[in-house]
Formats: sequence, structure tokens, C-alpha cells
Amino acid sequence: MNFETLIRNATIVDGTGRMRFRTDVGLAGGRIAAMGSLVHAQAREVVDASGFVVAPGFIDMHTHSDVTLLDDPGGESKIHQGVTTEVVGNCAFSPFPAGDAGPAGLQQALGSILPSRVEWGWSTLDGWARCLEGQGTSLNVVPLVGHAALRVAAGALAESPPTPDQLRAMERLAGEALEQCARLHGPADESFKGLRGFGQQQAPPPRSLRATCAGRLHFLRMTLAYERVEASDVEWLTLPVIA
Repeated sequence: MNFETLIRNATIVDGTGRMRFRTDVGLAGGRIAAMGSLVHAQAREVVDASGFVVAPGFIDMHTHSDVTLLDDPGGESKIHQGVTTEVVGNCAFSPFPAGDAGPAGLQQALGSILPSRVEWGWSTLDGWARCLEGQGTSLNVVPLVGHAALRVAAGALAESPPTPDQLRAMERLAGEALEQCARLHGPADESFKGLRGFGQQQAPPPRSLRATCAGRLHFLRMTLAYERVEASDVEWLTLPVIA
């Protein structure tokens, strides 16, 4: 057997819950082609992994790399720690959708929370993903669509619940993001003051709690309509890899 890379004497921890075990791993075409005793195999590169663990890439479930990966597509600070997949859009903040605010308006509202040297020129998840993929990002990226972004996009910036028209706009924009493989995250503090994410250290003021809970139920019902809900009453998430 011939491989591009042959890893010998690896201690495998495969994430299934089984006990670790030692074996050889042959790689071809960027994939695991064989595991087991490969003492007679040949390879362009042979790595002696004695004393080291070989494991699947780790998933970082809570990151804010939504736009920093545009500045640093290599993501070496994560790759060097074994992270291969990042979930972005957390704390109700995502760089999409732009809605009536437009990319510049959304960046003005959320840019201090999601800083980047890149000017936001997209309006949808698809546009953001194309930009991210165009950079050659080394990580897999799982997008959440943030409730704070939805409020900005719908013009619901006041310290009050969204109006019926704003809520309908938020629902439409969230639906578009869901069709583009996002998940809903949030909702953010309904007062919108400081763009605080619901569940963070700063709790919503009492007058907005009812609206926050109502918003959660509204969007949970909407998510259930898509038959893709998976999670708690705090955040809703699936793992479609897009980049």
C-alpha cells in the first residue's frame, strides 16, 4: 500500500467513547485511507507519532471569528490547538443579515463587537460565506444568525419590543438565513441597549423580560416550522459546515 502520509505508532482517541488505542494511520487524498498495522506500507512522508495522540479535529462551539477570519484566513491560533471547526454568530451577534440597514449600517451597529479591517460588503449569509470561502479559510465554519443582527436589519433599535412590522421583517430575514443553512441564536436583550446578548452577565431590564421571552417563543415556533431545531431554550444550533 502507498500513502501520501503514514503516521506510525499513534495513540488514537477517536471521540466515540471507546478506550484509546495504538495503531498506524495512512492518509491519501487528504483523507484517512487506512488504519491498522501498516508496517509494510510506503509513503512520501512518514511521521513517528510515538507518545502523541491523534484525534479528530475539535469543534469550538462558542467563538466570535465571524469576520476576524477574513483578516486571518489561516486561523493558526486555533489550528495549532487542534480546532478545525468554529461555531460563529454567538451571543446574538452575526455579520448578517443586513436588511434595510445595509452592510454599512450593520457594521456600524455591530462593528465594535465584531471588529475587522474588512469593510462589510455583503447583505446575506450567502454573501458572507462567499467572501469567507474566497479567502481560503483553513477552518470549517458553522453560522448562527444573531437576534441582535435581526433587530438592526429590521430597524428595531429602540428600547422597546419590535413593532409588528419589524417582527415580520425579522422573521422574513431569519427565514432567509435558515434557508441558507444558518441557525437562530438569541434573542438578544430586547432593550437593545448596548446590544447585550440574552444570558450574558448583563441581564435584560425587567420591562424587557416579557418581550424577550415572547421573542424567544416566536422564533422557536418559527424554527420548529423548519423542522431543524436541536438544542436548549437559550440557543438553537445545527452543524452545517459551509466553509
